[in-house]
Amino acid sequence: MNEKQPAVEFDPFHFHFWNEKKVAAYLGVSVKFVQQDRTDKRRIPFVKLGRAVRYDPKDVKAYAESCKVTGVRDEAPIEFPFRPEATAKKR
Repeated sequence: MNEKQPAVEFDPFHFHFWNEKKVAAYLGVSVKFVQQDRTDKRRIPFVKLGRAVRYDPKDVKAYAESCKVTGVRDEAPIEFPFRPEATAKKR
């Protein structure tokens, strides 16, 4: 038969979920932030294995990418020293 094979072979001995400490370290945030996200916001997908909470590294990295801010404003740069009265319209 002509069945499609996965592009990457899954190896259960080399696949590891991350705990909340590792997620916090990777994102550069506190463990409390990760815990609150899990209970309140649910932005980072997680897996419950019994009582253990684990995160797929791919999901954590995707979350980090989704937080990326790109682009710049189209405004002219502010020159210092900034004087608001100099930029205000005169009547």
